[in-house]
Amino acid sequence: MSNITLRIDGVDYTNWLSASVDMDVRTLAWGFSASVTTPVEQPQALDVKKGDRVEVRYQEHVVLTGYVDAVSASHDAQNVSLSLSGRSLTGQLTDSSAVYEGGQFDNLSLSRIAEILCEPFGIDVQNIIPEAGPGILQTQYLEDAPFDVVRIEQGESVFELLERLARQRGVLLTTNAQGALVITRAGTTLVTPALRLGVNIKAANGLDGLQQRASQYIIKGSTNGGLKWNTDQASGNAIVVYDRSVPLYRPRIVVCESELSAENARARGQWQR
Repeated sequence: MSNITLRIDGVDYTNWLSASVDMDVRTLAWGFSASVTTPVEQPQALDVKKGDRVEVRYQEHVVLTGYVDAVSASHDAQNVSLSLSGRSLTGQLTDSSAVYEGGQFDNLSLSRIAEILCEPFGIDVQNIIPEAGPGILQTQYLEDAPFDVVRIEQGESVFELLERLARQRGVLLTTNAQGALVITRAGTTLVTPALRLGVNIKAANGLDGLQQRASQYIIKGSTNGGLKWNTDQASGNAIVVYDRSVPLYRPRIVVCESELSAENARARGQWQR
């Protein structure tokens, strides 16, 4: 696969027997794998170790920046095979515990907390929030509203902490080709050029199912006494967010981690949907 290049610690490696990159906007870290086989009598020129920094390129485009997680070698009488796999830089956030002096953050936004926790790993944070479209929360967006107090739960990873806060703000955590932590949400802007089967889509598959889907999300929580909401959907301590694409009656109750308000509940329901 001469069109896939792995630049590992500044050295370019090509001509892989197989190589793949797994990219998903719903995941914090993308993954890659590659393998090569050479005859026993031919010296193995691939000098790769776990923890090596890697840049995966497709033709001239960088598609992933991260680290080698694992290297596996095998051989028989004729050949030596070497396989390696790894993830984006943000993979370190899923494996490492959140550590911060005092164990809590006071009056800081999600993006600022992310910057503080990502700094020791050398990971940039990008806040990319597209304009709200039809069916998306139309109130002032909450992703940069400060949290009064955020306490780190003992042993939780950086990702677990940030994902807990992201749910409350109705945003997604993902990465990009440079390995940055990206705070975003689904947008409604059409991109160009158009995707065409057989032209710029070589293969595709899809699944449209009801698993893990609900027709309505009933967001419940507690509020301070005397709080008033200006919303028709507020009833007691619950707000309902509907998913019209689910044809069956499938209600789901979700507990809002933060103080329940119309905006917080809608953002939480939008994230869940």
